[in-house]
Amino acid sequence: MNYFYKRTSDAVNALIFIMIPLYLASTVALSMQKIETTVAQTEIERIEKILGDEYEQFVQELGENIKDPKFLAVLVSGDALYDKVPFEHNVEYTCSQLIPTQSEIDVDKSLAYPLHLDPYGKMAGGIGIPQYLKGGSFAPGGPIVTAGGKYIIDGHHRWSQLYLINPDAKIKAINMMVRDPIEALKITQMAIAAITKKNSIRAC
Repeated sequence: MNYFYKRTSDAVNALIFIMIPLYLASTVALSMQKIETTVAQTEIERIEKILGDEYEQFVQELGENIKDPKFLAVLVSGDALYDKVPFEHNVEYTCSQLIPTQSEIDVDKSLAYPLHLDPYGKMAGGIGIPQYLKGGSFAPGGPIVTAGGKYIIDGHHRWSQLYLINPDAKIKAINMMVRDPIEALKITQMAIAAITKKNSIRAC
């Protein structure tokens, strides 16, 4: 079993495979020892409270709290309680067996690339519609992120692209071993917010 560091998750799945070592190297230095214990405990309690909120409220409160340097420092500090989520990589699922967590998926956006821009996969190693129709295991644009082996957390348009062409084809994924899809979405949103905010501070 490996660990998926929630801070690094973003819509770009390559972060998981390529940038994890680089990102960890920069964040490990921000250990809890650098944060006053009482302040850290207060922020941990705030994180616990936000994680327990309904999803819509969670998104709103995360957006407000991520602006606080103390909250952000704890979020990216390496606290074992929030830092790691077990995951499986190099797994694959039949497209028709997966459940999207996104309420709306743009069909035109899903099919624009395979139908109009690169139907024969010349820019994708020769993997295109003919191969999709034959079946097999594919990772269009990279593996998607799933939770509990059934819920799609990230990569809805990549999944729907393959699903609409051949629902029996298999899609490669990184699976967060979290049963509750809402919890997985919260972890992912918290990770995106942390890394986005941290990078914006570095750019200043």
